[in-house]
Amino acid sequence: MAARLNHLLTHSNRSPNDHLAAFIYEPHASRHFHTTKSSSDHLLRPSNTSLGAMAAYLPLSLAILVSLLAAAAASDHGDYSHPKSGGDKKLVVQVEGMVYRQSCAHRNSWCLDGGTPLPGAKVTVTCRDRKNRVMAWRSVKADGNGYYLADLGDGPPAAAYYKGDPAKACFVRLLASPDRKCDALTNINYGIQGAPIRDEGKGSPADGYALYAAGPLVFRPRHCAPTRHY
Repeated sequence: MAARLNHLLTHSNRSPNDHLAAFIYEPHASRHFHTTKSSSDHLLRPSNTSLGAMAAYLPLSLAILVSLLAAAAASDHGDYSHPKSGGDKKLVVQVEGMVYRQSCAHRNSWCLDGGTPLPGAKVTVTCRDRKNRVMAWRSVKADGNGYYLADLGDGPPAAAYYKGDPAKACFVRLLASPDRKCDALTNINYGIQGAPIRDEGKGSPADGYALYAAGPLVFRPRHCAPTRHY
């Protein structure tokens, strides 16, 4: 019996579980069982040879099952690979950009023609972790040229950020304008929803430092003269 199972496993493409099932249920396997009559019914009792063969292959089936479960468990953690990995090295993330006043001539558009830098404007930089939760937040004020640089400090490695990449995890929003005549928020470059940032190619997670930039963010005048005269 054991020799027959070994022959099947060696010369067949079927899995050990399939052979075990066939061994138990194939009609011709019934010749290895003998019946003994009891007072109530006939019971099938496997012979010692049959039990020995089945016992020999059960550990193999269990080993295959354990291997499949282990592979499935490992795949659940595959979403957080390190596409730009610096290993476990901490990462200093900085985000830069400009804030402008929009000209009344181009209100209700994304055009920045005629716009001027807005010194002292405030923006916020928000970064999310691997589970899409806020992990870092900074408020920063633009300098006299409307330029801001937000330093998120000595943070976690790149893999700790959403999708393993600060460029996908962080965004910038307008916060406040110091100019009361030009303090209306606009969604130019998604300054209200959250402006995405791009990698400036200055530094890298492997170096422990990376600089990112957002597109120009814009406040517009709260009141503009009518463009038509009636």
